[in-house]
Amino acid sequence: TFRAPLGVAMAAGGVLYVADTGNHCVRSLRLGDGSAQAAGGGTTTVVGRCGEPGSDGGLLREPSAVLWDDSRDELLIADSGNGCVRALHKGNLTTVFGRCGGGNASALRRPVALALDVWATDLPTAARREAVGQRSADWALFVSDGGRIVRVDAGGGAAVVAASEWGRYRAPSRAARARASLAAPLGIVARSAPPDALPS
Repeated sequence: TFRAPLGVAMAAGGVLYVADTGNHCVRSLRLGDGSAQAAGGGTTTVVGRCGEPGSDGGLLREPSAVLWDDSRDELLIADSGNGCVRALHKGNLTTVFGRCGGGNASALRRPVALALDVWATDLPTAARREAVGQRSADWALFVSDGGRIVRVDAGGGAAVVAASEWGRYRAPSRAARARASLAAPLGIVARSAPPDALPS
């Protein structure tokens, strides 16, 4: 059974991935006619060992979000308790950004949501799939991370694009702080249409 699942992502072929946060694993269900149809009629654990938190050897700690990257046929995972973002590709788990288990030394604090800018590149999907070993130079992943939004690029560089930084100086008022800063964003979404299709 699930234990406090927080994130879901739909992949090709009707496969639904679930971040089973309380069980420290990611599971999948194959959907058909609105019902779950998997081996044995239940769920399949795709990464992590349910009930065993960790940081090495494919173990997760409180994964909170999953995101399917169709351009690379891989699953991105916000490994919240380990302070990193991971990718599951053909059964192999790698770290995309952050230092898993790094705690306060990690580049991320506690990632809880992911958004991929699928239109950050002009290459068509087929061409992106043929790119071996690396993402497009214009690839962009956004991470909601403890009161801030972090943008990660293909080369591993990162920049904070929005944050709550009022602790560094005195804000004019409580209302101004609420209007101008982020508290604890739990969800984000990137644009889902090419730039020239967006309203001006």
